[in-house]
Amino acid sequence: MQRIQVIVPPGPLPAWVGRLLDRIQDAVPTPLLLVESATAPAGGLGWKLARRSLSRRFPGLAFTDDRDYLRRQPAARALGSSDLVIDLTAGCDASTEARWPSWRLVDERGRPVTGAFPGIDGISRDSVGSVFVVADSPGSSRVLRAARIATGPDWSRALERYLDCAANLLLQVLRDFKAGVPLQATGEVAPAQLSVPVLARLLEGKARALARKLGSLLLAESWMVGWIREPIGRVAFDERLGQRIEWLGQRSDDGYLADPFGLPGSTREFFAEYLDEHTGIGHLRRMKIVPDGLETVARFNPAGEHHVSFPFVFEAEGRQWAIAETASARECWLHELDERGNWVRIACILEGVAAADPIVFRCNGFYWLAYTDADRGAFDNLCLRYSESLTGPWHEHQNNPVLTDVRGARCGGTPFWHEGGLYRPAQDCSRTYGGAISLRRILVCTPDRYEEEIVRLWKPEPDDANPDGLHTVSAWGRFTLVDGKRMVVNPVVLRRKLMLRLRARRGARGG
Repeated sequence: MQRIQVIVPPGPLPAWVGRLLDRIQDAVPTPLLLVESATAPAGGLGWKLARRSLSRRFPGLAFTDDRDYLRRQPAARALGSSDLVIDLTAGCDASTEARWPSWRLVDERGRPVTGAFPGIDGISRDSVGSVFVVADSPGSSRVLRAARIATGPDWSRALERYLDCAANLLLQVLRDFKAGVPLQATGEVAPAQLSVPVLARLLEGKARALARKLGSLLLAESWMVGWIREPIGRVAFDERLGQRIEWLGQRSDDGYLADPFGLPGSTREFFAEYLDEHTGIGHLRRMKIVPDGLETVARFNPAGEHHVSFPFVFEAEGRQWAIAETASARECWLHELDERGNWVRIACILEGVAAADPIVFRCNGFYWLAYTDADRGAFDNLCLRYSESLTGPWHEHQNNPVLTDVRGARCGGTPFWHEGGLYRPAQDCSRTYGGAISLRRILVCTPDRYEEEIVRLWKPEPDDANPDGLHTVSAWGRFTLVDGKRMVVNPVVLRRKLMLRLRARRGARGG
């Protein structure tokens, strides 16, 4: 790599941009050559006032004290002589239009992330912050990589995480570029568009945030498990999957079953999470399908007193294994199932990580552990570890998180092979947690690359018993297990939330 030139806005830089430049410098072997654009991204008085207010609690927006930050080796405008040009002004300077290959960092409206109110339209309207790395060349623009994070509709509260996501995405693409990984275009970028007035978007986001808060106080999730009497490979590509589901058991205010995974070799017994609404803590149950519904065979918690869910069961090397989500304990254990279906601890395969909904699959000579790192975000990141043995050691993928997308990062069931392709069910949480299942085909899975594509989206049926969500689809021999959600008013949950608020107030007064 000869050199990288970066086009930056004129004048002092925001602190988060300065930190990004430091990280880019750490990633490349030669000094950065910075070019100051003649024009700053448009902002106006509203942005100046907003920046001053936000920088008090988000120092990354404050300008650096050093007006010459990283400009000690200024570059001439011989941009075509560089290996790469990164335009952090996103072409707002007419003199820097795409006459050479360059990258831009933009939001869903095609506006620069370094400009005014980045990502505000998607965040305030859909609670999704979208950012794109766009490759420009004379006559064309293509998206190289995209990230979509779950933010909530309040833009000011989401801004810090949004900008951090943008910086990480650019660095991820840069690492691939440096390693010689082919950068395939994932789509075209929309031209910059006029948005609804910023004040209207801010007010819309505040209103949506208030409505969401009130909804969370009054309504509670109620999940149910169900089954489809066909194998997963047969139902996986049916858009009307919801019409085939037979729901099992009855809804109860005391708790619910979710995350079902079948006991290998059985046609009637499966494992599931049972969430006790009185405590808000989940444990695992072994359930049996009987003529009049469901019967509990056993109750257990492999994580002691911690919340546990997602009892993923799989077969490998002629044996039966299981892992579960124990994110609150910040560890993940590999278990073997004995002849009675009991879980026996074998090895701790992940420590110090809040791994949500972990799964294991085999591909390209390695075992892969896929999970969502709750410290990075609850719904929108996919992280990978790989190992030659189930018991480890497990190595972290160099591009973690390999996917940042609220529409399908978090795992949602059993990976499976079908007609030579490897498929991963994932949760689409763009509308609500566990709102739908996004079926994804894994295209590349190696220690330095990961790519997948969306194949199908399974939405719940609006007139079904569970119209508000689907978030687990698991293979069980000639059957398929699922779960579904309905939002309800639950007096047990209301009482628990009220007690928690009272205790918090008492604690604050005591403090």
